[in-house]
Amino acid sequence: MTISLIYLVKVNSIILLLFLFYRLVLYYGKLYLVNRFFLLLIPLWALAMPEVNLGIWKVPIPESAAAVEEFTEFQKGVGPSVQTAAGSQGPGLMFWIGLVYFAGLGMLVLFCARDIYALIRLKRRSACISEGKYLYIQTDGSQAFSFFRWIFLPAGRQGREELLLKHEHVHVRQAHSLDILIMEIFRLIFWYNPAVYLIRKQLRETHEYIADQQIVRDGQAVPDYLRVLISEAEFRLIPSFATPFRSSNLKKRIQRLLSERSSRHPWVRYAFLPVLLPLLFISFSGKNDTGSLPCLKPVKYTGITLEFGFTGTHPVTKKTFTHKGVDLRAPLGTDVIATGDGVVIEAVEKEGWGKLIIIRHDESTESYYAHLDDFTVNSGDPVRAGQVIGHVGNTGYSTGPHLHYEVRIKSEPVDPSGYFQ
Repeated sequence: MTISLIYLVKVNSIILLLFLFYRLVLYYGKLYLVNRFFLLLIPLWALAMPEVNLGIWKVPIPESAAAVEEFTEFQKGVGPSVQTAAGSQGPGLMFWIGLVYFAGLGMLVLFCARDIYALIRLKRRSACISEGKYLYIQTDGSQAFSFFRWIFLPAGRQGREELLLKHEHVHVRQAHSLDILIMEIFRLIFWYNPAVYLIRKQLRETHEYIADQQIVRDGQAVPDYLRVLISEAEFRLIPSFATPFRSSNLKKRIQRLLSERSSRHPWVRYAFLPVLLPLLFISFSGKNDTGSLPCLKPVKYTGITLEFGFTGTHPVTKKTFTHKGVDLRAPLGTDVIATGDGVVIEAVEKEGWGKLIIIRHDESTESYYAHLDDFTVNSGDPVRAGQVIGHVGNTGYSTGPHLHYEVRIKSEPVDPSGYFQ
């Protein structure tokens, strides 16, 4: 997995916290444009915050990392890796999670494509009139709605068409369809998060509040506009990619229209934003967390038989090599532990390495455990620091029981002993 579980947990936690803040604080405010852009920025903030490194908790990387030459495996020249039955224990947990995720994603993509096709098909079979930046489409449906510059108007709405047009003009001028498209992409990526669907619903409501507010501010009499709102409540068609005149929150819209001029100190609720956002950045920023760095000793060893950086002749291949890890002597069967939190990205048997486990701790840090006797984890399994993942063995190019241990930063090997606590 190229995206760490820790990052995904952070992203989804930020989404939930920002939505709760909106629903409990900003939702009741009347600055609808601010609400609109807050909702739109939730996915951007959620994706960016864990990637921002404020440097507050920075853990220094061993200086040897800067001087390491480009890595070549010590068994250079050996043929391709082979995975044996011992390392082939079936798909891991992450495989099934990924399978479910992409199955759900594929299904939603098909639904979105179907809805867009339905709009295009409706346009093609209806009469169209282009006036300036608007394209009016007369349909046999029962609902007025817009999609970018297309304004779909139902036939037989004499006496109401002017207000319907004013309402949809606001949606078109303010590019509300673009908001919906952005939110649909956000929903596709995070379809498993219930907060995403609630955010999308709140954004649609906010669009209607913006349009209602603008029409009243342009001089439309509130009673006349309310009568049209109520008369439209009987119609049901609401295309998923459209911004409809009628929406299910009719009671809320009427209440907000009637209280439009009664709100005082509208900025009070929004004064919390300069406090909330820095707190979230500090809490979820991409700090180097010692819980995920490989800081533990991987095995209770009796000695180091080969240090990092040693250059000499390999005892098995008889070729010159530079040692990219440390060899830790320990009795056969001694527990080997994960040196930090992470996800197992490989648990296989490879020629030269023997039985090998690779753990990804974050986007750039991995640890290697070679010559194992067996595995207690599978590829895709999440692991915690200190968890037993296998046992010391004598597999691969090995002359006696020991653990070959490596740490790599962005694929470059560094001295593992610099991390041992």
